[in-house]
This record gives sequence, structure tokens and C-alpha cells, in this order.
Amino acid sequence: MIIKTGIDLMSIHKIYSQLGDSDFMDKTFHDFEKHPIDARRLSTIYALKECVFKAIDISDRDWLDIKVLFSARGKPRITLCSNISPLGLESVDCSVSHENGYILANVVLLIQ
Repeated sequence: MIIKTGIDLMSIHKIYSQLGDSDFMDKTFHDFEKHPIDARRLSTIYALKECVFKAIDISDRDWLDIKVLFSARGKPRITLCSNISPLGLESVDCSVSHENGYILANVVLLIQ
């Protein structure tokens, strides 16, 4: 079993300042991820996607290859498109914390 991790710390203000940039929003977030428009929620999604890119060591990034959904209790769930999913991927788990205008996100991939 191989364990790959990614971690990201970012300012919520970074995404807040981009909310009016439709090009950025369209290349970074799926339509279902953009609603409701909320800088904290979108920052969480962005940070989680960044974590995935770090964990699988991809520099040529297509942000739409990663989908982030939330459970009714607010737990994020990540789905990877097949073209970036590592061979033998068993599971993806993540954790997020919010504090003083920052998001700390962590992703763990288990690969067989």
C-alpha cells in the first residue's frame, strides 16, 4: 500500500478577490461547486483540489478533473476523473479546518 498526501494553507481572501473573475471561476470550479457562491466554501474546494495536485505530483493542472462534494454534515468528498486518478487508487480522504480567514486542507490517497 502506498500513501500519498497533500496539504495546503490558503487565505479565504484569495478566492474572495476572484469571485468576479468568470474565467477563473469557470476553469477552477464545476457549476455545482460554485453554488452557493461563498468565499469560504470555494476556498475549501480550491485548497482540497490543490492538495490532490500535490499528492499526485501533477504540474499540468486541469482543475475540473477533480470534483468536491459535501455531505449533509459538511464533510467534503473528493472524486478524481480517470485521466488523473493514479493506477490502483483505493480511496481518497480529506480533512479541512477554518481559522482566522485561512483554510488548512489535507488529502490522503491510498494506492494499492
